[in-house]
Amino acid sequence: VLPKLSSQTLHALLTSDELWVPSEEK
Repeated sequence: VLPKLSSQTLHALLTSDELWVPSEEK
């Protein structure tokens, strides 16, 4: 349960980072 939740949260964070990282770079 914990790993699953962490994975989902991590995925969301990663997606969010990928979304704002390029924006910051640009």
